Amino acid sequence: MSTHQLDVVEGLPVDPDRLHIRLLKQGRLLFEGTKGELLHEHPSLEAAYLHFYEAR
Repeated sequence: MSTHQLDVVEGLPVDPDRLHIRLLKQGRLLFEGTKGELLHEHPSLEAAYLHFYEAR
């Protein structure tokens, strides 16, 4: 996913507890949950993506 795509998803006017997100790296599931759950631990979707991508 590109930074632009993350910005688009970040700006969607959707309830964060209804928008489900899956982060994958080479087909491996790194995160599965809601946008709200992801943003509870990270300041933005981009920060969360970088955290999961670099940590595994």
